[in-house]
Amino acid sequence: MAIFTVFTLEASEISISGGAVLSGFSQGDGSHLVGETITLNSNAWVQVDITDNDANFNDSENGQNLDGTTSYGTLSGLSGNERVEAEYTLTVEDPDGNSYTIIGFNINEPGVTSFSTVEGIAFIGEFPPQGVLLTVVAASEGPSDSSTPYSAYATPPCFTSGTMIETPSGMRRIEDIAVGDVVCTLDSGAKPVNWVGRTELSALDLADQPRLRPVFIAKDAIAPGEPARDMLVSPQHRILLGGVDVELMFARDEVLVAAIHLVNGHSIRQIDGQDGVDYMHLAFDQHEVVMSDGLPTESFFPGATVLNGFDAAVRAELETLFPGCSKDKGSEAARTCLTGREAQVLLAVA
Repeated sequence: MAIFTVFTLEASEISISGGAVLSGFSQGDGSHLVGETITLNSNAWVQVDITDNDANFNDSENGQNLDGTTSYGTLSGLSGNERVEAEYTLTVEDPDGNSYTIIGFNINEPGVTSFSTVEGIAFIGEFPPQGVLLTVVAASEGPSDSSTPYSAYATPPCFTSGTMIETPSGMRRIEDIAVGDVVCTLDSGAKPVNWVGRTELSALDLADQPRLRPVFIAKDAIAPGEPARDMLVSPQHRILLGGVDVELMFARDEVLVAAIHLVNGHSIRQIDGQDGVDYMHLAFDQHEVVMSDGLPTESFFPGATVLNGFDAAVRAELETLFPGCSKDKGSEAARTCLTGREAQVLLAVA
């Protein structure tokens, strides 16, 4: 049995129009939500580890069990090995016509009919923005084959160890930067770091969950000197792009694009991570753009990105440092963040 990870948002962190709820009660296909709108009130994504005898997260499948989770949302006192399901699939659209795929996350707690216990949601591909009305345009039973592997689920953004970060005193390795150290930001000048985090993934972790494998960006892949040397980032780490095409297509001087959406098969590509990887996080008092290996990239953004499934102690630390970070509706990204579809259109004309 292998262990897989899915990042989920608890039911309490979303709003649904018409008084509807995630649970189906009379059916488990999500059809009761068609025509309703779903709004993400936070991006307090919770990491759920699942043991499974195959690489697909399905509906009505034995062998998919929690790996140590003893509480989730309003549930507490779980044994930590309850059966879990991908109960239903929803297709939602934002006001701009961008579509996203939601999976209903279901914990089969003892003594409760499974289709009435959808406790959270996960997303395929990428996370949508919070605070935006997402209209449910289609619903179906949860996947029951290999069409939705764990590798398809949305994942968080981070740097990798060894990345060189620009500071007022020169370039420093990210792993040598501590809380209180000052880092150069594009918009706010020299700013102290409020929090540093680290997530270690082994070669086995990356083999089991290919979506977590780092993205390699070759020297000069974005522009001359950007980056200044070969570098690695997590798939969802956003890179700052600008230029005439950006301005013409999005009426913005600059936008942020996830590294995975820049993959071109040669100068930017996802690698196997056979040596494992250490993902690193730097947070300031707001979302910032920092220079990493000569490339402008985003900082960790607790108010508008996942909390990376950190344990309770780390999440409590983040809440102390950034009050309301797990429920913050007012935080804004440093730049407009493109969806995968928007990034593909941009790259097609670049």
